[in-house]
Amino acid sequence: MPRSLSVVVLATLALSTALVGGTQRPDSPLLWSFMNRFITPDGAVVDTQNNGMSHSEGQGYGMLIAVAADDRRRFEQIRQWTMTHLAVRKDGLLAWSWNRQEGRIGDMNAATDGDMLVAWALLRAAERWNAPSYRQAAERHLDAIEALVVKHSGRWLIKPGPSGFMPEGDALHVNLSYWVFPALQAFAKAHDGPWQAVLDDGLKLARRVLEQRVVVPDWIRVGPDGSIDPSSIVGQPGRSGFDAIRVPLYLHWAGLGPDVAERHWQAMQRPDSGKTFVLVRETAEPVVHMAGDHAGYAAIGALVSESAPSWPASTLAHDYYPAALQVLSRLATASEADA
Repeated sequence: MPRSLSVVVLATLALSTALVGGTQRPDSPLLWSFMNRFITPDGAVVDTQNNGMSHSEGQGYGMLIAVAADDRRRFEQIRQWTMTHLAVRKDGLLAWSWNRQEGRIGDMNAATDGDMLVAWALLRAAERWNAPSYRQAAERHLDAIEALVVKHSGRWLIKPGPSGFMPEGDALHVNLSYWVFPALQAFAKAHDGPWQAVLDDGLKLARRVLEQRVVVPDWIRVGPDGSIDPSSIVGQPGRSGFDAIRVPLYLHWAGLGPDVAERHWQAMQRPDSGKTFVLVRETAEPVVHMAGDHAGYAAIGALVSESAPSWPASTLAHDYYPAALQVLSRLATASEADA
């Protein structure tokens, strides 16, 4: 996996920021650092914290970052790897994981957020490079994703995947970090479907959850009667951490629910932890199970809360996930500046 650019290119990026389509490209060296550290030459985004696996979420993040860096060659490499290795389902969705150690699909089930990120990246690529073929590919992907949008207990909800999330009769288990709010905004403008209703009901669900819990749990059980409880379908019920940290990021990026984003972030803090961000905690009790101070987690706090401390914008986090969150926070900041 390449980890460096030529001295000439690095010097150019460090001394200037390129102008693309009349807007400033955000933190080009940071974007290039991510791509060269975590993306293989053939376009696989490597999750360094999970045995070097690749997954649809990471491919979507990589495609978004390549578009922001105005690197069409890298974007196409990531897209082609994704289509070759993950686009193996008959329903048009992506298998969510690739086992790099064994060179095969790790799980044929799809992860809806990964599919949404890929579709959104295709829409952004179509606009940036005036490429109708990318828009057509995005629309085909959205047709497949729409099958995972359901009306449940009076709400428009997103199934986390095509199978495995309704194991208790008519209850549905959802993950609010799968509501990629800025992507849903783009879908509502570009494609017929219930995307605006999904967006609206996702924000309402987040507010409803925070009426009952201290912070947003990673997983939520929505009963057929509309009841909301922490879900045990993945991990321990009532835990909030790696997944839910994306909720304030996506809300801020979309310019929605600043009260929700701020409340969730502030509730995750515990001054005596000695860390800028409490990574995993109970949502009903002030119990911290893990604390972290990665730049990527702190970046989200700086994005959504005026009281959050500053963070090292120019130094990329060591591992894939906090590094991705760090870069995405910068992209959200750039979008805010362009608005």
